[in-house]
Amino acid sequence: MSTLKSTVSRPFDGKIDLSSIGRKRVHIAIFGCGQVGGRLIDQLLNAQSFIAEEQDIDLRIFAIANSRQLLLADQINSLGWQQELASSKTISDVGTVIQFAREKRLDNLIAVDNTASSDFIQQYPELIAAGFDLVSSNKLANVQSQAGY
Repeated sequence: MSTLKSTVSRPFDGKIDLSSIGRKRVHIAIFGCGQVGGRLIDQLLNAQSFIAEEQDIDLRIFAIANSRQLLLADQINSLGWQQELASSKTISDVGTVIQFAREKRLDNLIAVDNTASSDFIQQYPELIAAGFDLVSSNKLANVQSQAGY
């Protein structure tokens, strides 16, 4: 009994110390990098260090795709991502993004759909099956049939 009392020496103050666990890493693939997507990418890149310090979350953009090209890296952290994407020789393909994530053993995956494409919506089941959570600003995704959900 004395051991139990010595481990519970102060009342619970509602705070849990997570510093020993380490920072949670989140891997993000962004599809569509026009006005909305481009602004999101810039905001995430500009806020990475703040989010890491304040929220203890390590956000890593590992894929940026437009309708033609795909930029893949362990971590895209350059505000010059537009030039890097424009010079990329990799064809935009959801399967390539999924394969990259598997090969690199990435976890905590998020796919962000900033396209205005009804075709891209058809890729959602493949992304979900590969372990991605989805975030979408694609208005067309919200008008699908109930079966689509």
